[in-house]
Amino acid sequence: MIKRPTAFVLGAGASRPYGFPTARELLTGVRKSLATEQTFRVRLLGSDFNEAEIESLRSSLIGSPVGSVDEFLEIRDHARLVKVGKAAIAAYLLPREVALNLLPDTQDDDWYEYLFRRMKEGASTLNDFLQNAISFVTFNYDRSVEKFPFGSLCSTYGATPAQVATAWKRARMQIVHVYGSFGPLPELGGTLSYGVEPNFSGLLLRQAADSIHIVGEPGAQAGIDAAQDVLMRCERVCFLGFGYRPANVDRLGLKTTLLKDVRVFGSSYKTLSGERGDIKRMFEAVGHDIVLANPDANALDALRALPVLSPFDLADL
Repeated sequence: MIKRPTAFVLGAGASRPYGFPTARELLTGVRKSLATEQTFRVRLLGSDFNEAEIESLRSSLIGSPVGSVDEFLEIRDHARLVKVGKAAIAAYLLPREVALNLLPDTQDDDWYEYLFRRMKEGASTLNDFLQNAISFVTFNYDRSVEKFPFGSLCSTYGATPAQVATAWKRARMQIVHVYGSFGPLPELGGTLSYGVEPNFSGLLLRQAADSIHIVGEPGAQAGIDAAQDVLMRCERVCFLGFGYRPANVDRLGLKTTLLKDVRVFGSSYKTLSGERGDIKRMFEAVGHDIVLANPDANALDALRALPVLSPFDLADL
């Protein structure tokens, strides 16, 4: 079990092993889908967006050298495109919520399974497991971070979904979606299933889109506040699959939210030396050092290489 309060801050790279795109891949995918896939446009039309709105999103997004769809939509001059932009994000991501991708032995880089096994050590019952001092602060809209442990707990401890849902309410584990998600899983009181039908309705798409938030929208600050609340109670923080976009780091308010003696770790997949230097300086500016994994380490390898889950005191590290 993990007894030291630990938070994982997740970027798009953390969901990539389970069939989801990175922020850059999502941007490229939405651009291509808006331009060439009629089914994609039909989904947006079915959500009560008109051709003019869809075309305005396509023509503006295709020529903008931004790093992500979210970054594009945060620009104030694009406020009129936020609703259709969120629907485009949901239309691209929802079909990628595939439960089969979360089964054991499905992915070579399955860090969810590795973390689950570490959390299960010494946890002989379902209630024991849910006392692990682990929390997740995720910038992702997908719900794999909830779906994986919920299904795994049912299978591992022979519990019914209702029993897991009841026990879940007493868990120390917290999951915060900084910018919202596609809504709670049905097992946890929501209405939108994980893994929609290929021809899912415009109503479902609109529901999912309305559940995510772009900075500047009403309700967006609530997720940021909840994330800061989680982080200020942790002894260890690990950034996984995270792109270290300065705006996202700033919104976590690390200078005031992190404990003085917190240990901070992070993956740095495919970053170059100059980029890693900037990441370190970004954290030094808010009063903390960050220990980065090797740039050839994916999320699983980074989690194995970094001592974030170590049961030992890291004071001498």
